[in-house]
Amino acid sequence: MSFAKLKASTFLRSVMLLAGGAAIAQGITVGVTPVLTRLFSPAEFGMLAAFTSALTILLAVSSLRYEFALPQVRNIKQARTLVFLCLGLLFVTSLLVFIFLVVASISGFALWGEWDYIWLLPVGIMFAGAFQVANYWAVREKAFRELAKANVNRSLFQATAQVGMGLAGVGGLALVLGYVLSQAVGALKILLGAVGDIRRPSWRRLRVLAVRHKRFPLFSVPAGVLNVSALHLTPFILIYFYGASSAGFFSLAQRAMGAPMAFLGMAIANVYLAELPRLKESEPERLMSFYLRSCRNLIAVGLPVVALATLILGGVST
Repeated sequence: MSFAKLKASTFLRSVMLLAGGAAIAQGITVGVTPVLTRLFSPAEFGMLAAFTSALTILLAVSSLRYEFALPQVRNIKQARTLVFLCLGLLFVTSLLVFIFLVVASISGFALWGEWDYIWLLPVGIMFAGAFQVANYWAVREKAFRELAKANVNRSLFQATAQVGMGLAGVGGLALVLGYVLSQAVGALKILLGAVGDIRRPSWRRLRVLAVRHKRFPLFSVPAGVLNVSALHLTPFILIYFYGASSAGFFSLAQRAMGAPMAFLGMAIANVYLAELPRLKESEPERLMSFYLRSCRNLIAVGLPVVALATLILGGVST
């Protein structure tokens, strides 16, 4: 086998490992959905969709996308310092959101109607942002097996917590609380491995590293906000025009069909990001061929899923 073919097979093995973990995680999510729909109303699913959409949009700016730099940092000490920088920015963003909510509440400005789940938003930013940082740390370390396990553990905890609290009569809060806490469960082990044996870096070192990678907040943050807003504004629009129940039905459909494609794309993207810095440093002439091969792999993995879903939906509609 040639070197190029060997690398290609390694790439595919890594993708299949992540995709396999994502498939198990998604299987848990879809499998528990019939139980959840007996415990919670469509309106409560709609408010969960609004919460996760607001959280996703805020995550695009919460750590200023510095976690994107992790796969490119070759020095382990600098990479761990960058993790501290991301976690610090997450804490600041969470605090600012909390202060805004307090001021809005004191001013009598209704942000969430009769639901008060919005008070979990600062905690969600911290926990979901931590999982995002953990994801890119695992990509840097090529710890794809650990990342796959983290995704499975996150889905398993979320399903168990939501069902358990739903049976206990917690109400719609259980959906949001289970989602938020599951992010911390997924991130904890990976982040402990990243920062567990290093002292807190100085402010000067954090500032130097932030300036060195300033292109990420300058270019990736605006692009990221536009990208996630294109999809995640939909629940708010549905709630405004048609009510929370319509947003809930949309969320359930997306839960079954949209998430699997997102997981497949993320699996390939993570392996791509892990390999890209090495090629840029040692074999820059292979960057374009590696990019094109990654696109072919994405089509090869994703096209059968899209075709199958199209056939199923076409059969249902007729």
